[in-house]
Amino acid sequence: MLKPVRDFLARPLVGSLMKVATGNIAGNGLNLIAMLLLSDSLEAGARGMFTSLQAVMLLIASLSDFGLNTTIIKFYRDLTLAGRAAAAEAIMRAAFWLRLAVAGLIALAGVALAEPLAVHWLDAPDAVGLFRLVCLGALGSSLWMYCQAAMQARQRFGWYAGLTTANHALRLLLFIILIALQRMTVPTAVVVLIAVPFVGSFGASLLWPREYWRARISRTELREQSAAMFHLSKWIFLSTIICSIIMRLDVILLEWLSTSRQVGLFGNANDIAQGFPLITAAVSTVLLPKLASTRRRAEMRRIVGYFLRFVPVLVVAGGMAMALGHWAIPFIRDGEYSASILVFDLLVVGFSISIIVNPLSFFCLAFNRASWLTWMNLAQLGISLAAGWLLIPPLGAMGAGLSVVLVRLFALGYLVLAYRVLLRMAEDEPTAPPAAG
Repeated sequence: MLKPVRDFLARPLVGSLMKVATGNIAGNGLNLIAMLLLSDSLEAGARGMFTSLQAVMLLIASLSDFGLNTTIIKFYRDLTLAGRAAAAEAIMRAAFWLRLAVAGLIALAGVALAEPLAVHWLDAPDAVGLFRLVCLGALGSSLWMYCQAAMQARQRFGWYAGLTTANHALRLLLFIILIALQRMTVPTAVVVLIAVPFVGSFGASLLWPREYWRARISRTELREQSAAMFHLSKWIFLSTIICSIIMRLDVILLEWLSTSRQVGLFGNANDIAQGFPLITAAVSTVLLPKLASTRRRAEMRRIVGYFLRFVPVLVVAGGMAMALGHWAIPFIRDGEYSASILVFDLLVVGFSISIIVNPLSFFCLAFNRASWLTWMNLAQLGISLAAGWLLIPPLGAMGAGLSVVLVRLFALGYLVLAYRVLLRMAEDEPTAPPAAG
């Protein structure tokens, strides 16, 4: 009876998923402990200042990505599968300098504008120095994001999970040391926040292959590859911005159109359902390098067949999560959050759909059709806004949950149609990447 289970777990893809999922869960758990210790050590105002400065640093790091992480992974895999490993490493190294330049420019702009931003945005004139510090510190976060993409592209998922967990463990250890020495303040916490990504990036760089430092390509090819990468990246960047808005829109609309209690009910259900986004992140991390370079018709059909066979497992897992939620939520604050049970059910459905939707979207990247995803995300934004506006006033948190499901169902239908179109474009034998469109 256990042999099919052992055979399933022995598959390399499943092993990679387990590594990344374990790393994500462990990392998030360590981060949660670190943030709880921080909250216990700082008074509310100081904790709020740290949160604001952390948001500034992560915003700069995210803006400096410009969709490059996903693009690097795709181009690296395309070149590697074409038997051009040296060119792949050369492009990876060129992307490092490009990312460093973009992050540096944004960070310097933040430093130059630190005073008005700290005064008018954070309402903290005393935090100008810390604002400048986190702007420069964002370089470390940007480099760490690049290192994660490089490990994904090379499919070194053990390194990915191990170093990600180690970063969170180091942050927790440094926080514990500061607390033990009674030196936990906003400035010292910010220094830890800045230092850890630099340490992680240095550790990751020690694992890069020798070819990364030596490989060369012609200037002509470098210009051509860079232009193609920019064309793809701009659409991915726009999609990232739109998705960031969608992820926060339900709470914003709840705050505008309903009561703080409904916001609390939705927040409680959303927090409890976060296990599913962690699974989605693990699946996306592992499958992106493969699917973003899959253009063979037979291979596409085989992969979608795997997805279809996975659906019953997903349904069972979702049902078990719902049952657990129905049992556990009434115990929170003597049943105060019981009204969030159905909201939790809706979020489980929506997040479960995302586990299928995200990998399906990678086929569009394989055919350089990232613009299709941007238009899909724009339509999702409109659906989320319209559904929230119509459903939240009468239904509150339930309306926000329904909006999440509707947005995901639209994406699933859109990507099924896109898959059928891409299937007609595909060939039964490997071909060169198609022209961007």
